[in-house]
Order: sequence, then structure tokens, then C-alpha cells
Amino acid sequence: ARDYLRSLDRHFDLRIHEFLAAHAQLEQSAEVKPTLDEYVEPTAAAFGYIFQLSTVCVPELASLDSVLIEIGRRIGAAIIAFDSAVDFDHDQRRGLYNPLSRRADIAAALRFASVQLVEVGWCWSDGVRADGIASRLVRWRIEAISRRLRQFRHLELQRVPRRKLAVLRRGDCDCDGCSCCCEALFSDACSGLPCHEGLCCHSGPASPDCLSGSDSPFCCCEVCDPICCCDSQDCSRTRRREQSTVQQVDRTSLVGKPGVSRTTLSPNGFVEVEGREYPARSTEGWINVGMHVEVTEVNGFGIVVRQRSEG
Repeated sequence: ARDYLRSLDRHFDLRIHEFLAAHAQLEQSAEVKPTLDEYVEPTAAAFGYIFQLSTVCVPELASLDSVLIEIGRRIGAAIIAFDSAVDFDHDQRRGLYNPLSRRADIAAALRFASVQLVEVGWCWSDGVRADGIASRLVRWRIEAISRRLRQFRHLELQRVPRRKLAVLRRGDCDCDGCSCCCEALFSDACSGLPCHEGLCCHSGPASPDCLSGSDSPFCCCEVCDPICCCDSQDCSRTRRREQSTVQQVDRTSLVGKPGVSRTTLSPNGFVEVEGREYPARSTEGWINVGMHVEVTEVNGFGIVVRQRSEG
């Protein structure tokens, strides 16, 4: 793949080196930690560049040059924001760099990633076509991130403060791939059960699902982050059950329905209608978060809304 990309641009290696160096510089800076917007920029620029190269190998795409750059940039930004969110706990335990300053920032990073993909969807819809497999793939990915966000918020409401020093002293949080570290001494964090009694740790530390590999009653479980196996749930069954309960909605039936903007629409973002969020676009430009709106139109990617007048 690298050889092919080099054939499209003889400066390919230099450009990629510049993007990687810019990213590394952000992580190594001793000054103020960059914001998420700043941190995603080198990767966004790299993806925009690579997507633009497609116009070289497929000349028919030349008219979509700016569209492809924008789509690439948004995808690159979404990937970095998503990785920052899902890797936060692991990075904290290992002392690795993460642009997020605290666990509470995870929700904002997940929302940031999903908003980037909303922009991808609308950009593709405007520049290429509103339906088709590409639009569906973007919409499915948005729904997957939205589920993660809901799960994270749900788990945070149930989160029980634990004596961090005692947990680390046990070595319980020192295992890769574990986003939920529970121990019997703090069984409230495991829905009232010691971790080794949870369904993910079927037979305690001897279980193949348990990563600790010791004889202790403490168990690090491989999880489908951010679902916590130590919440006495079987992650694989939880994920299948969750996906099977996602009902398909005839979006044409949403026309005329009221909703609420869940992000700022500028003009694109998220709107909740009848308890479900949809990628949305405002017909009036900027609409602040939390405003009442009405669905005026649907297309192959999302819904179009306008702000409802008070009264």
C-alpha cells in the first residue's frame, strides 16, 4: 500500500513524516496540554491528504477534491477522539499520554467523534449521494458510538468511589485490555458481587475470561469497553442483546414530529425525536443545544429540522 501511495505522490513519505512529527510534538510539549481540537489536527490533516490522493488514481473524482479532503479530515479527527475516549482508563493505569484530563471528558470526546461523523455523512450526502452503502455505514458507526456514550453515562451513574491506592497496591488494575477492575473488597463496584462471582469470570481467576491469571479473588476481565463485565453481566451476550433490540424506524414517519437539539446545530448535529437521536441539519443555520425543533424533511442520511416558535 505504501508503494502505491508513493506512486501517487513522490513526496508521500515526507508528508506523512511531517504529520507524525506534528502529532508527536503535541504529546511531548511540556507546555499546556492541547485541547482535543488541537490534538486531532495532525491526524485530520493526514487523512485529508490521503483521501485527496484518490483523485490522482481516479481522475473522475477530481471534481470532489474539496469534499474528499473534508471527509478525510473529519474521519481522522473522529478516530483520534474515539481512541482517546476508549483508551483513557488504560492510559491512566499505564502512565501513557492521553489528551483528556479527566474521566469526565470521555463523554465529550465520544460526542466529538460522533459529531465528526455526522459532518462526514452530510458532506457525502451533499457532494455525492444521500443514500447508498456509504451513508448507511456512517450512520451505523454513529449509532455504535452513541451506544457507547449511553453506556458510559449509565455506568458513571452507578460508579462507586474506590480506594485507588488500595486497588493499585493489589496489582488488580495492572493488566492490559481491562477497562473494569473490580475486587472483592469493594464489591459494591461489582453490583454487590465479588468480581470472581460475575458472569464474565465464570469460575473465578481460573476462568479463561479472567486476565489476572493468579489465585487471588481479584479478577481483571476482558470486556467490550465501555460495558463493564464486572457489573455481573456477560459482555458478549449483552452486546448481542443490545444490537438485537435496536429497532429500525421508518424515518419518513418523523416528518412533522417535534424534537430537541442534543448538540448545537451549526447547521449539522444531533436531534432527539421520540427518544432516539438522529443526525440532523438545521434549515435556519445555527440552533443552540436544548432547543425545540420540528422535523421538516428526511433524506438517505439524516433528518432536516427547523426551530419551533415558542407558543
